[in-house]
Amino acid sequence: MTKYDPSYCDVAIKVLSEGKGLTSIAAELEVTRKTIYNWMEAHTEFAEAIEIGKVKGADYYYRHFLKGMSQDIEGNPHFALYMAKLIHKDEFGEHKTETTTNQINIMDAKAIIDRFKDES
Repeated sequence: MTKYDPSYCDVAIKVLSEGKGLTSIAAELEVTRKTIYNWMEAHTEFAEAIEIGKVKGADYYYRHFLKGMSQDIEGNPHFALYMAKLIHKDEFGEHKTETTTNQINIMDAKAIIDRFKDES
């Protein structure tokens, strides 16, 4: 197994808070995804850093989605929501809808906006 270093916690939080996933952490640290999972099991501080990073990553998509919906920035809010669902499945979980995977159901968007408002 590749040698673990506690400083990897900071790397994990930084990478995930940019809206990226575990693959990006592995790429940054030049290890495999399997190594990332092994470290999560073996080092509680690393697993906690991953969870913190996931929360920050989900917030990244909340902010970009809401800014895009309010037209304050250029960008595609549908793409932000798609990426959020792809990377943060537990936070933005897929719901059974009549839309295809590449389409966004307006009810999903409204639910996310309402959840964000409730958390503020």
